[in-house]
Amino acid sequence: IDQVDVRMKAVQLLGRLFSLPGCQAAHEYHQLFVEFLKRFSDKSVEVRLSALECAKGCYMANPSGVEALDIL
Repeated sequence: IDQVDVRMKAVQLLGRLFSLPGCQAAHEYHQLFVEFLKRFSDKSVEVRLSALECAKGCYMANPSGVEALDIL
């Protein structure tokens, strides 16, 4: 079963979490952040685009953070 919808919702949820101002979730839950970054190479175009949109929010919320380098 291909669960594109589930992966998209997970990416969007994590993207919102990692985009919270002042939130250190990406640092505190590093393995979860790594899994989030893996969605850039998901087999589904929709999931990859969703990850890209969410990553933009993460970067804008914390452009000087260590996670910004991982996103780039």
